[in-house]
Amino acid sequence: MIHLKTLLALGFRPFFLVSGIAAFLLIPLWLLVYAGVIDPSVTGWQNPIYWHGHEMIFGFGFAVVAGFLATATQNWTGIPGISGWRLGLLVGVWIAARLSPYIGLGGTWGYAITDLSFAILYTVFISKYLLAPGQQRNWILYLVFLMMLGGNLAIHLEAMGYATDIARRGLYFGLYGILAAIILIGGRVIPFFTRSATGADVSIKPKLEVLAYISVFLFAVVEGVIGHPLAIAVCGLLAGVIHAIRWSGWGWRKTLGMPVLWVLHAGYLFVISGFFLKALEPYIAFQGMPGTHAFGVGAIGIVAYGMMTRVALGHTGRMIKPLKSIELGYVLVITSAIVRIVGTVLPGELYLITVITAGSLWTAAFALFVWTYAPILCQPRLDGRPG
Repeated sequence: MIHLKTLLALGFRPFFLVSGIAAFLLIPLWLLVYAGVIDPSVTGWQNPIYWHGHEMIFGFGFAVVAGFLATATQNWTGIPGISGWRLGLLVGVWIAARLSPYIGLGGTWGYAITDLSFAILYTVFISKYLLAPGQQRNWILYLVFLMMLGGNLAIHLEAMGYATDIARRGLYFGLYGILAAIILIGGRVIPFFTRSATGADVSIKPKLEVLAYISVFLFAVVEGVIGHPLAIAVCGLLAGVIHAIRWSGWGWRKTLGMPVLWVLHAGYLFVISGFFLKALEPYIAFQGMPGTHAFGVGAIGIVAYGMMTRVALGHTGRMIKPLKSIELGYVLVITSAIVRIVGTVLPGELYLITVITAGSLWTAAFALFVWTYAPILCQPRLDGRPG
C-alpha cells in the first residue's frame, strides 16, 4: 500500500523510486530502438541517440542525485528536508518532463520549459540548505546545477532547430555534471561508510580533494568545448591518476566481505577507468565510446545503485544489510558495465550482442531494485521516526 504522505516525507523516497523505474523502462526501449525492432519516432526525438543520452543523464541520473542531496542536506544542516508539496511539485515536474516527448511535445518549447524547470526549481528549493550557515563547502553544487541546466538547454535548442552542433556538448556537460556530483558525494560517503563499518584507516587529503573536483570540471571543458585530442588525452590521464590515488586511501580492502560497501568502491573504479579510457578514445578506433559508458553505466549506474540500496535502508529504520536479490543486483549492474565497455573493442558483428547483453543485465538489476525497494520507499519507517 502506498502512503502518499510517507512517499513525500523525504527526497530519497520518490526520487529513488522514479529513477529506478526509469532505469528499468528506458533501457529496454532503447535496445528495441537500437536493434531496429521499433521505429525511433516512438521516442519523440529526431535523433534517438540524443534521446537515450538525455534521458539517462537528465532523467535517471539527475533524479538519483536530486534524491540523495534532498536527503543529505537535512543531515548536513539539521533543517527538515524538502518534503510535502515542494517535493511533490519537483517529482511532478520531473515526471511531466519524462512523459512530454511521448505525447507529441518533442522538439517544442513546452517540453523544453517543463524539462528545464526541474533544474531551476530544484536549485531554488535546495538553496535553503546550501546557503545555511557553515555550508560554504557545498556551494560547488551550484556549478553542478549550472552544468545540468546549461547542458540541457543546449540539447533542447538543437532539438527545436535554434542551433546546430551543440547537443553533443550539452550531453557532455550533463554527464560530467552528474559525474561531478558522484565524485563529490562519493568522496564523502564512501570513506565514511567504510570507516564506520570496518574501522579501516581512511586517508583523505584536502589538496587531493580539490584536485579531484577540478579534474572533472576541467575535463568537461576540454572534451565538451575544446575537443583537442592531445588535451583530452593529457587531462584524462592526469584525472585518472588523481582519482586512483584518492580511492586508494579509502580502505577498500576491508570491504571485500561486505557487498553494500564494495559495490560503492567498485563503482568508483569506473570513475578512474573512465578517465583512462577517455585518454585513449582519440587514438584507438573503438566501436563505441568506452570512456563515456564507463562513466555512465559504470560510475554513475553502479554508485547510484549502491547508494540507493544503502540509503533507503538506513533512512527507513532498517538494518543496513541488503537482501540476496540486491546483492545479485550489484553483480548484474557491474557486469553490465564491464560487458558494455568490453564490447567496444570486439569485432563489429559482436558489438550489437554486447549492447543487448549489457542492457539486459542493467534491466534485470533495476527490476530487482524496483521490486524490492518500492514497498520500502512507500511505507513509513519501521522505527516510527519522521522521514
